Amino acid sequence: MLADDGVGAYGNYTASELYDEITTLHEKLDGLGKPPVLMPEIVDSTNALRTNEYLKAKNDILAQLVSLYAAYSDHLTSLTGRVMEVQSGLVQVLRMQSEMIADGDADAGSGRSNTVTADTAGSTKSVLRASKRRPAKKPPKTANTRRGSRGRATR
Repeated sequence: MLADDGVGAYGNYTASELYDEITTLHEKLDGLGKPPVLMPEIVDSTNALRTNEYLKAKNDILAQLVSLYAAYSDHLTSLTGRVMEVQSGLVQVLRMQSEMIADGDADAGSGRSNTVTADTAGSTKSVLRASKRRPAKKPPKTANTRRGSRGRATR
């Protein structure tokens, strides 16, 4: 059974631990069964005591369930917020990549290349860098030309 520390009840547990505890409490609640049947052959105060014990046990379990459900709900809300942050970041990355692809198609003939860098905050920014260097052209090879040991062409 998970301990309820009062302050931030059940705050240090994972969602799966909270879920397992909720399931355990539901099983306990089902184990209580139905309220005791009043027996006419015993005194009314005894019937009231039996009913009171049952209702007290049920109330304790229900109070724990309410507390666990609140912690579970807070945990799931927190996780959902994180998922939404990640989704928002991914949407921004996709938009940026789409813009870069569109810019790359427009700049394909100009010799520019796009580079994406990531900063420390986890967001990305685009840096457009103009590439002025062109690859060196190799001389065409002919069938009669071969290189000697000193790098000069010989026939």
